[in-house]
Amino acid sequence: FLKLVAPLLSEKENEATARMVEAFRAPGGDGERLHANLLAYDKRPPEEIGHSYLEAFWHRAYLANRAPIPVHSNPFFVLEDDPTPSRNSQIMRATSLVFSALKFAHAVRKGELEPDAFKKRPLDMSQYANLFGSTRLPQLGCDKVVTHPDSTHLVVMCRGQCYWFDVLCADGALAVTQDDIAANFRAIRADAA
Repeated sequence: FLKLVAPLLSEKENEATARMVEAFRAPGGDGERLHANLLAYDKRPPEEIGHSYLEAFWHRAYLANRAPIPVHSNPFFVLEDDPTPSRNSQIMRATSLVFSALKFAHAVRKGELEPDAFKKRPLDMSQYANLFGSTRLPQLGCDKVVTHPDSTHLVVMCRGQCYWFDVLCADGALAVTQDDIAANFRAIRADAA
């Protein structure tokens, strides 16, 4: 830590930071006390704290936050155009993304994914189950995430209207082809016009 912050601080600030780190690391210091608290917290049952020590904190930080969600909490990403120009129309791009997401959803539900790992250590993938068939349900104080693991439909919003159609079979297998999805998207766009 000290090596990382050194270029950012003056000599006086570096010395003060080094003293704070030493006090934190000292026997009986805040570091030892906080580590003991984390170890005790980790011994609590998963029903109480979740699968990761961060899960309960995340739920409180995210689900109790009353700031506007689209601006403050939702991640987003920008996709490059598909290298195949014929697949860059809105319908074809959405079809490709949805079809890929459905294949991923099927693999998640069937437990067929290879474990994510960092430096050969497996990472907690329990939240993957919340990626599909889930919603944030408003509550007083702290909202909750509700997941329906056997949901089979896709909801599409177009010009302020909601549409849905089935995309998965009851066993989680794909119930539609890419052509089916594209046809549904075209029908939705035409109906919402």
